[in-house]
Amino acid sequence: MTTVHNYLYADTFTVTLTATNENNGCVKTLTKEDYIIVTIPGGMSDLVGLNEQIYIYPNPNKGIFNIVVKTGEKTDLIIELMNIQGQIVYRNNIKGVLTFIDEIDVSEFTGGIYYLRVNTGKQVKVEKVVVY
Repeated sequence: MTTVHNYLYADTFTVTLTATNENNGCVKTLTKEDYIIVTIPGGMSDLVGLNEQIYIYPNPNKGIFNIVVKTGEKTDLIIELMNIQGQIVYRNNIKGVLTFIDEIDVSEFTGGIYYLRVNTGKQVKVEKVVVY
């Protein structure tokens, strides 16, 4: 059996799967809880309904990359970098910006796929970042 769930926005979600097998009168149940990160692909994105644009470069990278967030009005931002397990490995709170530019250095981290989450308080955008 295949179950599909359509997510309306990018974010990190907790997913629980319960499977039951009834065989010869014996019932076995397994429950697995995990995290998934839903993203919208692309290197530059608009946050839906707002004027924000997000640029991440270079991507892929060797652990050092730049982020540019352009907003249409003064906006508070929360920028978080999450590893594939959904753990936040970098966080930056920024107050009242029109344009935010920063270099993020994760060169001491293990290479792999990370997710950069930009939260304006009204919208959340998640972008995949590849570190090799």
